[in-house]
Amino acid sequence: MKGRPHARELSGQLLEERAVRKKFASKLANRKEWVEAFLSWASRNLALPIFADIIEEANKKGATFDCAMIARTARAFLEQGALLPAQQLWASQCGNKIPSGESDFAFSGVKSTNRISYAPFSWIFPSSVGLTVTSSVANDLASIDFENKDPIRRLIAKKYMALPPGRHSIRVEADELGASSRSLLIRFKCQRQKIKNETEPRAKTHSVTDGPLLVDVPNEGCRVQTLGLIVGKGSGKNIRAIID
Repeated sequence: MKGRPHARELSGQLLEERAVRKKFASKLANRKEWVEAFLSWASRNLALPIFADIIEEANKKGATFDCAMIARTARAFLEQGALLPAQQLWASQCGNKIPSGESDFAFSGVKSTNRISYAPFSWIFPSSVGLTVTSSVANDLASIDFENKDPIRRLIAKKYMALPPGRHSIRVEADELGASSRSLLIRFKCQRQKIKNETEPRAKTHSVTDGPLLVDVPNEGCRVQTLGLIVGKGSGKNIRAIID
C-alpha cells in the first residue's frame, strides 16, 4: 500500500514512548540473543536520546553488554561523525574496564587477545584474500608488517580519531618497503552523518614518499576522523604511524 510505513519506522515510533521503552529494555535484559541485532539496528535507526535511555533502563534490569559488541556500535556512531554518543556509550558500558584508545595512536596486536583491541578507537585490521598483516616490535615501538600478494590496493589498517581543530602532521615510517610497495598511501577523512543533497567530505590521500601529510581539522563538521593505510602489491616491515 502506498505510504505504508516500514517496520523499522513503526518500531522507532513505538520506542519514542517512555513506557514502551521501559518494557522493551526489560525484555532486552532477559533475551541476550536479541542484543547484537538490536545494537546494530538501533545505532542506525533510533534517535540518540532514545537509544541511550533503552541502554540505561536495560542496565537497571541487570543487562550487561559484551564490550566487543559495544565497540562495534560505538564505531557505527563514529562512522556518522557522532563523537559524543560513541564516547558516552563506551564510558557507560566498558570504559571502567577498557580505555577507549582515543589518545593512543600506537598499533595494538593484530590478533591480540588483549581486550584493548576491542575499543572503538583502536586500530582495525581488515582481512582480504592475499593480504597478511602481523604485529612486530621495533625499538620498543609497536608496529605492523604486511604482505599483499594481490595486485589490487588493499586497506591494511584503519583507525577512528578525534583530533582537535587545528593543524596536524601525520607521517608513516617503515624500516623496509618492497619496491612495489613504495606507494604506501595515507588516507584521511572527516566523518559526518550523510545528509540528503549535501556533498560528502572527500578523503585526502597522500603517498608516504612525499613526507608527512598535513591536515587542517576545521572547527565544525569534523569532530571524528578516519585514518587508513593503503598498500599495493608487495611487503613492508615495521610500519609505524606518528600523529602530531
